[in-house]
Amino acid sequence: MRFAPEGLFGFVASGLVPRDSRGAGILQKEACTDLRLPVEILRLGHIRYSPLKAPRLHRHDFFHVIFVLNGRGWVNVNGTVHEVGTGDVHVYHPAWSHDVWTRPHAHLEVLDLRFVVSGDAERAWLADMSPFLREETYPILDLLRRIERVGRTRRGRLWQELAHAYLIQLLAGVLHREAATATLPLGDEYGRIVGTALHIMQESLPMGISVAALAERLSMSPTHLANIFKRAVGESPSTTMTRLKLEDCVRAMALESDVPVYVFRRRYGWRDERHFRRLFKRYVGCTPGALVGDGHGVATSARTVEHWLIFNENYPMRWIDDAVAE
Repeated sequence: MRFAPEGLFGFVASGLVPRDSRGAGILQKEACTDLRLPVEILRLGHIRYSPLKAPRLHRHDFFHVIFVLNGRGWVNVNGTVHEVGTGDVHVYHPAWSHDVWTRPHAHLEVLDLRFVVSGDAERAWLADMSPFLREETYPILDLLRRIERVGRTRRGRLWQELAHAYLIQLLAGVLHREAATATLPLGDEYGRIVGTALHIMQESLPMGISVAALAERLSMSPTHLANIFKRAVGESPSTTMTRLKLEDCVRAMALESDVPVYVFRRRYGWRDERHFRRLFKRYVGCTPGALVGDGHGVATSARTVEHWLIFNENYPMRWIDDAVAE
């Protein structure tokens, strides 16, 4: 059965993929193999990460394929940090701890395709993939953007079924490029050091940890640590620590709206009120008083903005942090 839904997508789909008994799409690993992947597309999202968003390792029980549309940032995969930029594609397996964040004072815009795969053998095959694919993905990006844009206003059942089928085909094209021998974009040594440092920083909240104490924990000089951070993530460890503290502070303010600002300032280790206000305005986009007083939360420029085209509304999007599901 073949379709040519030009009026639906603005391009020609080459046909619906086969389905298993449960209705999940089937991906063929290679033409010469019997390994078949039962896949269900969960959602396609357009995400604009904010500069305030600080790294926080987590896992999901579903797969991601993330296409970077604009900007530059970093991803942490299993404790190793890698730089990503426009045109890059990275894949997250449910077994991998990961996170993504932006360059300072910038945004990172991505398309996030989320899906599930049935079967232990099939999931094990995907676990052998490199988390990074750097092939020619611009045609795929263009098609994904069209589906995501049209999907914001067109939600008919036929359109949803055709979009789901076509996304499975696009996903097959991406996964077919997998190569376990692919080269990672950043030196493993520096990436592992930064990943360990980020973990220590997270554990040090709310007060944080000084660069000297962090360097001592990592058995290196503060200067060497600062050079590694600058090369790996483009900012100093002290700047990263500040962003982590402020993001956690904003989260606490949202949960404890009746607590005075000075309590948060002291809790997170800032004694000087003027310095705290200046840092808050620089990273969050508004003063602490404005954040608490207007009742509208963080300034728009500092928010992470998400738009989702959802194919399975009943699937729980579980976020796992430190082996605890939320």
